[in-house]
Amino acid sequence: MKAPPERYEPYLDGLFTYCLSVLCEHDAATAVLGEVLALAERRADRCPDGEGLRRSWLYALVRWTCLRKLAELNAGGGEHPGASGPSDLSG
Repeated sequence: MKAPPERYEPYLDGLFTYCLSVLCEHDAATAVLGEVLALAERRADRCPDGEGLRRSWLYALVRWTCLRKLAELNAGGGEHPGASGPSDLSG
């Protein structure tokens, strides 16, 4: 496995934690983070130079990719990776 570019290093823990909190499954979070890093590299020309802007851009990519993954799971009739019961908790 190729190491991510150094410019993304400061954000990896937070990005992974975000993916894990949304997807609730380690392997899915790891896969999404890999997708995001690959996408960020392909779109490096759009990556902001400033640290704060770069962080925001990466989190936007992670959010979009996580939501897309959840939509794929829902469209395929699959259950949220970390779900353990009915989704309606209203009682």
